[in-house]
Amino acid sequence: LVVESDTLDHKECCSIFMWMRKYLTLRAIVNTGGKSLHGWFQAPNPNQEAELRVILPALGFDPAMFRDSQPCRLPGVLRSRLIEDPILKTSNYQSLLWLDLEGIPS
Repeated sequence: LVVESDTLDHKECCSIFMWMRKYLTLRAIVNTGGKSLHGWFQAPNPNQEAELRVILPALGFDPAMFRDSQPCRLPGVLRSRLIEDPILKTSNYQSLLWLDLEGIPS
């Protein structure tokens, strides 16, 4: 499950990601190179997903992320807009900010 918001700032998104870590495993955080962060979580169980479908949009997160197929940003890609990355203060690349591989089969 990837969660993201176009209305919350990075600190607000990270606060929600930290809350979600109480219930789901956070696998990665991707900086979109713009105004949002994408939190990549291990798939919720059906009960958790039903609750998150109500909670996350109410908190300002994009409900489209619950679609069966929804494009998400990946690290290492140069964004088309010529703006400076607000976190890295460099060219506008999407970047991996955090990665957790614990529990992933090798």
